[in-house]
Amino acid sequence: MLFDKHTVIYYNTLITSPITMNTCTGQLQRIRVTLDFEVFEDFDVNNINFHKVFQIDGNENLTVSIENRSEKVENLWDTVYDTMI
Repeated sequence: MLFDKHTVIYYNTLITSPITMNTCTGQLQRIRVTLDFEVFEDFDVNNINFHKVFQIDGNENLTVSIENRSEKVENLWDTVYDTMI
């Protein structure tokens, strides 16, 4: 199955096959995707070219925010406590 860069696939949880929608009208849409990775230490999220992965080009824009959530809560509380003293 081939799609051009203007085709968006939407998955419906009630239907097992993809539903395609052609967005050739030229209107931009705003989408937020949250990815939670649980990976080994050799995984380097900073080496991922998200613009290339999601094929962002032309007038499209992509903002990537990376947050390391593997730090233990105790360490975070220690840091907050130390800054308050």
